[in-house]
Amino acid sequence: MSREAFIRRIAEAPDDDTPRLVYADWLDEHGDPDRAEFIRVQCELAKRPYRDFFAADYWGGQLDEPEDMKALNRLRKREAELTRAHARIAAGTPGKDELTARWIRGFVVSVRGPLAVLLEHLPGLGPELALVETVAVTDREPFGFQVRSAWWKKLPRHADESAAVPADLWRLLTGFLLYGSGTPSVLKWYPTRDAAHAALSATVLAACRDPGSRARRVTPCYTTAC
Repeated sequence: MSREAFIRRIAEAPDDDTPRLVYADWLDEHGDPDRAEFIRVQCELAKRPYRDFFAADYWGGQLDEPEDMKALNRLRKREAELTRAHARIAAGTPGKDELTARWIRGFVVSVRGPLAVLLEHLPGLGPELALVETVAVTDREPFGFQVRSAWWKKLPRHADESAAVPADLWRLLTGFLLYGSGTPSVLKWYPTRDAAHAALSATVLAACRDPGSRARRVTPCYTTAC
């Protein structure tokens, strides 16, 4: 079975550890034992009542035996060792300082970073990019004159502004397209800033999963239902 097939099975059953552990066995057999161990350690930690030695559940009786506590600490220590020694593996990123990843049960679920860095390095995740749920673009912020309105602008006309989106991403970006009288459209409108950020996040993920999409023409959307 290929790596892509394993990732599809994991994506189809996100709450089931079995496909993840089967994939870990496959990684062991194909010369990637550290990645395999990281998946197993995080899956095991996720099944524990909590991950803090001093958490309330310990004193409440869920970890009554000292051996349970020792085993938990051993797992947490090993997870930290794998994270330090294999930052790219643990974070699921190429180790760039500009990127911050959150991973659960061995796989990245969200990434934060500047737009250019995300576009350059997220495709390096390969098939595992399918498991990333969200990205947060830290150097872009939509503008708006009202609390309930937000806009993204189109590059290169607004090249120096944080609310600007590159032209190749603009074609993929959903939103309400605004036209000025006799001028080309340079704005896309959203009812809230959260909606604007969500649209940009989805666009970045789509572009990284299919790099060729940035070169294809996309039919613009003229309704707020986009």
